[in-house]
Amino acid sequence: MARAPLSPQQQRVAEHIHTVASLLRRDLADPDEYYAFDGGWSVYRNWMAAQGRPAPTMVDMLGFSDAQLRYELDRARSHAADQDRSNLLRHAPLELLRHAAQRRTRPFPARDGDVLKRMARRMHAAATSLDDVEGLLDMLARIDRRGKFLFTDPLVQGVPGEQARSVTYLDPMIRLYHRRGQWHRPLDDWRPRSHNRTRQFASLLRHLLADYDVPPFMDAVWFRNDKGSARYRDAWVHVARGKNIRTAKGLPMALSKRSAHALLDAPEELSMELAMKWAHLQGFGLTDRTLAALLASRWGKDFEDTEFWDSVARFLAANPLIAPDRIGPIVDYIYAQKFEGPVLLVDGDEVLRDDAPHPGFSMRGRNAAALLEQVEAWHGELAGTDRRKGKGKAVMDAEFARSGYRSLSDPERLNADETLHWRFVEILHEAELHEEGRRMRHCIYSYKAAIQAGRCSVWSLQTVRTGGPHAGEIKRKLTIEVTVSGRIDEARAKANRLPTGRSARLLRDWAALNRLTIAPFVLSEDS
Repeated sequence: MARAPLSPQQQRVAEHIHTVASLLRRDLADPDEYYAFDGGWSVYRNWMAAQGRPAPTMVDMLGFSDAQLRYELDRARSHAADQDRSNLLRHAPLELLRHAAQRRTRPFPARDGDVLKRMARRMHAAATSLDDVEGLLDMLARIDRRGKFLFTDPLVQGVPGEQARSVTYLDPMIRLYHRRGQWHRPLDDWRPRSHNRTRQFASLLRHLLADYDVPPFMDAVWFRNDKGSARYRDAWVHVARGKNIRTAKGLPMALSKRSAHALLDAPEELSMELAMKWAHLQGFGLTDRTLAALLASRWGKDFEDTEFWDSVARFLAANPLIAPDRIGPIVDYIYAQKFEGPVLLVDGDEVLRDDAPHPGFSMRGRNAAALLEQVEAWHGELAGTDRRKGKGKAVMDAEFARSGYRSLSDPERLNADETLHWRFVEILHEAELHEEGRRMRHCIYSYKAAIQAGRCSVWSLQTVRTGGPHAGEIKRKLTIEVTVSGRIDEARAKANRLPTGRSARLLRDWAALNRLTIAPFVLSEDS
């Protein structure tokens, strides 16, 4: 039986559906046939559902305005362009980078975690500072023919001053290309001897730049985007030329002959700064656990007052039975007594403080047990501080910038009616930070200035009940400090206990989700 002719409104909708669906799939039937858009209709509805949008009925669509139909068509074109770029990405990544460098390819969204898409964004952003884009692309092509590390996820993560998830192998390649005047050997002579991506990258660095051996931990400096990191790459080349690290310019601390020798054996997972501190502390007689805990504390990022902090290291060496999980709180207490007075005023990035209560604080004659009691008493005072105590501007009104890390939730079924939802919550208000420290009985409130300055973010692992008589009940399980470098430096349960059980497992899962590293001794050996 012949079909009834389409009304003008029906014809308009039919053509729209077929056009949208054809952009999403190129193999649809001829739109001139009335029911040809049946297949297109399912494509269209599935596309709407994938975007989390309710698919309209045919009756709804007959009432759509021209503006609504144009909006749908624009979205379909954008989606089709993304699909084309994805196809290019899978089959010709170097061509994608060429398009990105020539700014012919729109940058992928920042939320997209695919390493190749991040490389396209990086190339798009770097194109203006490159004097020879084709030369760089030719270098990448020659490297990719011999090695297979270029388009893989970066191994080095958590470098100071840079969110680890934004670093790819393209960053060090651009830096190597800028230093091509320092190359000692032709690129075409490079032949990797390993299938391991880390070893391939290390061998490329040494083939192009090194006459002498360079400690493996130093390779991480090629991934760093933070301000001033070029001095560490200069130091890498300095050592590769056979010169002593002690004569390299711009390093944050001076090294003795003994420390410079120890630096050659620094653990690969340490940043340049922490490796230098690790080498400096080798002669103090610290246990490995104490040394790692000291590096993970606030002092690990501080290069001031070296003589005083040497006295702290000697004190810890003389008291090896101080548990590693107490060293972080001890360091926080020392900062609060000797170096940091209470906050009086916060104005943007500027923090005005009162004088430190005990600027003459010294480790001479200190008793370990008495010091630990003082630390505990200070924690109690900090947790009990009046919410409005302080001079000048009320100090509990500050808000903190979001770090950009993703949360994680994990449901735990308690019974047929009740579920315990574990979740990671970023602390974004000063009052919440104070409340976190008060309820968890630790000193996280002392991190306020560091959070405001953008040096770290603080998260709370919490549980909330749904169903049953305790529905809505919230309990805090863990407080977590994440540095701007993408490393979890602190994670404490109530009263400064280390994470255990489900809390420890979820902390690892959350770190993996956000590509965060976890500092030594954040987790106990049996967690």
